[in-house]
Amino acid sequence: MISHTLTDILNSCTIKQHLRLRRRFCKPMTTTGAPPIKFYPFFDPIRDGRQLSWGLKIGIALGIGGLYLLLQYTALRDKTIFFQLYCWILGVIISTAILALYMSTEIFRRSLVTINELEAGQSTSQAIVTNWLSNKWYVVAGLVLATANTSVGHVLGVPPEYYVSSFSLAAIYAGIFAAWFAAGMGLLGILAIIVLYLRFAPNLQHTLDPLSPDGIGGIKKLGDSLWFFGGLI
Repeated sequence: MISHTLTDILNSCTIKQHLRLRRRFCKPMTTTGAPPIKFYPFFDPIRDGRQLSWGLKIGIALGIGGLYLLLQYTALRDKTIFFQLYCWILGVIISTAILALYMSTEIFRRSLVTINELEAGQSTSQAIVTNWLSNKWYVVAGLVLATANTSVGHVLGVPPEYYVSSFSLAAIYAGIFAAWFAAGMGLLGILAIIVLYLRFAPNLQHTLDPLSPDGIGGIKKLGDSLWFFGGLI
């Protein structure tokens, strides 16, 4: 009878009053020590318990973009075309896309940890990692988007200045492909975070911790990650 009375009181309260009553009558939610989600795709691996440093990630992003710039500049007979056609912008896009991919992967990994703690388990988050974010699907997403957009670029037409040699033409196609390949993998990550939140949302009311120091039930980190992914879109 006491439990029924408490339930009736909670149903008639505002959200703020509801949280106050939970603090008084309920024990704070604690996790069961579930193991962390192992999410280390091929481009961001872990070796001997250590992840790639951010310095190395930035170096990889700049290196791949710089490699394209070097190839394109070398391939063009008339070097002024490199600046007249703003070829360097594609190199910047490649580096930016790769760096954004690394950043989104780290944010997604932290979101997995937060959700794992909130639901005191990893059934939802592990399913997303296994079914959506395997290395195979990352490669497939990159290939599909890169192939589609490179084909569109070919149909719309490449500037005639690139046809001076097969090398320069291959370089511009390689640059377009590399940029969209990285963007395709990033797009898969954005779709995965949306699906993860949609699956987690129905149980959110049962996992909020009114004693969380962030003041909003322990989901501030999830909200911050949504702002980040929204900015990428």
